Amino acid sequence: MSRIPFIRLDRQFEVLKPEVMPAIERILSKGQVLQGMETKKLESSLCKLLKKKYCITVNSGTDALNFSLASLNLPKGSKVAVSSMSFIASASVILHNDCVPVFIDVDPETMLMNEDNILELINNKSIDAIIAVHLYGQMQPLGKVGKSAATKKIPIIEDAAQSLGATRFAMPSEGYSEFTCISFDPTKVIGAYGSGGAILTNNSEFAEHIKLLRYHGHNGDGEYILAGFNSQMAEIQASLLNIKLNYLKEWQKKRTIIAEHYNNELKNLDSIRFFKTLDGNVHNFHKYVVLHENRDGLIKFLKNEGIITKIHYSTPLHQQKEFENISSKRKLSIVEKLSKNIISLPIYPELTIPEISKVTESIKNFIDK
Repeated sequence: MSRIPFIRLDRQFEVLKPEVMPAIERILSKGQVLQGMETKKLESSLCKLLKKKYCITVNSGTDALNFSLASLNLPKGSKVAVSSMSFIASASVILHNDCVPVFIDVDPETMLMNEDNILELINNKSIDAIIAVHLYGQMQPLGKVGKSAATKKIPIIEDAAQSLGATRFAMPSEGYSEFTCISFDPTKVIGAYGSGGAILTNNSEFAEHIKLLRYHGHNGDGEYILAGFNSQMAEIQASLLNIKLNYLKEWQKKRTIIAEHYNNELKNLDSIRFFKTLDGNVHNFHKYVVLHENRDGLIKFLKNEGIITKIHYSTPLHQQKEFENISSKRKLSIVEKLSKNIISLPIYPELTIPEISKVTESIKNFIDK
């Protein structure tokens, strides 16, 4: 059997090629490559999918977070809570907005932000905003947190970069956030052939402000009324994302089947531990992550077998050099421990049953040795 990469975008392209190539030709032949009908169609589809009133597409998930936080207009030095287990963008945008990240430890069973920790900070009014990260494709519970935050007027931004298609109690959002931020990074369940993102909100004023930020503060009448950015999504990317959205349910179902296969084959191995899917959550399995105490040895062994794995994420955010001068940093024992043991296995709809079996058999062989 050939090598098993961590992701196979080439296989996905072969499936989509009959739709992708005509779409590219159609966009280029029309000549409107920015802010056209495909972008409007994508924004409308995302509103329907995520049950929000307004959607603004941007150039990346990072821009989505950055513009959302900027729209809150928090005073300089405001404290923004965020899980220490996430991609760097979840916290770097806090610095970009002259705010201070307050890193939160994780629940050992889910790797999601510890609910009790965040509730304590809310009740003490020790924070001014929250970035709630839906990690690995599972949604962060926001019922208790959202209700408590609302009483203190603490806004919530959902970092849903990894959770498109996931639900909690059959809903894509529990309704307590000001913004839901999406990433269309190529590695995501629905990914662009490049970069892309989107911001969803029910607040018309926020939506209008983000539209200004998206293109240099231009108000549509030839005036530039605030210092904005150039964060427009290309029409080609919007067109290709519209195609891919039609496959969301099918691809999510295939990811779930792969995850179940992994679960069934690995569940009897004492040295492999799993993260829990919370009651009420439907996981999209953007990542399939397990724990092993000799994680590095397992990665090396699998690589020698031709199986490529990843670590998401090897260094918790509060230990990243970028944040070494943050006064609110503190020791977060659970995330520091678990991050040394996590390993992400290959998971994508095009992964074959023989390939899945090779991964699980190789893990068993490593453990047997």
